Amino acid sequence: MNKKGKIVILLVVILIIVIALNYFISSNTVYLGNNTKVLVIGNKIIKLKNNRKILLNKVSIYKDGKKFDGYLKSEKYDMGYSYYAVSKYNKKFNSNDLVASGKMVKMNAVSSSNIETSFNVSEINSLLELKLENDNVIDYKKVTFDIDNDSNNEEIVFIKYIVDNIGTTKAFVVDNEDITDIVEFEYDYTDMVNIKNDVHYLSDVIDLNNDKKYEIILARIDGDSQPTYYDIYSYENGNIKEIK
Repeated sequence: MNKKGKIVILLVVILIIVIALNYFISSNTVYLGNNTKVLVIGNKIIKLKNNRKILLNKVSIYKDGKKFDGYLKSEKYDMGYSYYAVSKYNKKFNSNDLVASGKMVKMNAVSSSNIETSFNVSEINSLLELKLENDNVIDYKKVTFDIDNDSNNEEIVFIKYIVDNIGTTKAFVVDNEDITDIVEFEYDYTDMVNIKNDVHYLSDVIDLNNDKKYEIILARIDGDSQPTYYDIYSYENGNIKEIK
């Protein structure tokens, strides 16, 4: 075989490897929102920070604990590509809080029946040793579920409140009355020059790698014009670990 023939064969082999690698990654990727991806290999969860153009990927779409078959697409915008999904019934799932996975990933999502957005301010005050009024609380979400597979339900709580012009955003886990913080931020609304425009909220509680232990997904918007990123946390034995 001449040199030209060997080069052609080498290029074909490289092309096959690239196609196979792309298929493997796409099939084992979970897409969160418009630009956060997670590669799932067995029990390993690897967060991917980059995004790329997607022509048409067959995915499973998760919404309110339900699963739909569909296709993932992308749209170009000034900071990269945003994702959205379309079900086989042509229903569109927008990028905000989108959860979609390649066909090799088997996830479980907490049902909306386990999620509360109404609150009892007396319970919050007792839990956090505060003296809030109803008007102080501006955002609240609680998920009650056994996230660490220990046969006991935990509570994943997200709350945002303002007292004396100080805004506080907290996310934490309540397990047998023990509180484990996930994140906490404070904003001084009297200092409008230096105040941050960050927005945080509890997006989802999902078992990304089908190991019966659920990950906590927090949404994060770093400023008014920035895209939404999704931070992933695991909880076990009273410990929070961020998956980076």
